[in-house]
Amino acid sequence: MLRMIPAAVAMMALMACDKIEIRRQYHDNGKLAEERAMLITSEGEALPHGLTLRWREDGSRQALDVFNRGVREGYALRWDEGGDLRELLLCEDGVCEEKSRRDSPFTDRALAQFSPNNSP
Repeated sequence: MLRMIPAAVAMMALMACDKIEIRRQYHDNGKLAEERAMLITSEGEALPHGLTLRWREDGSRQALDVFNRGVREGYALRWDEGGDLRELLLCEDGVCEEKSRRDSPFTDRALAQFSPNNSP
């Protein structure tokens, strides 16, 4: 156990050098197209980490993904052009499985926060 302590301290020091950066891309019409959290490692590598949100040119929501150090994890959501949730995926280690809407832990109210009115 004592030998693991220096390794754990070294790992924490390495992780302390990592930082999170929010990157945004815009459509030609100036509306937000994508907002993505990126982990910038101490080696300078940029990995998706946290939420990635995408909107269509008209500002309607398109997709939500969650990443952990570059790997898709948790729920991934896709909306159709009418604004209805059309696809709900549960991802683990980058492998996604489609789930039914009734399996969703998300309420309509919770999903509303990703509407065009709430995008930056």
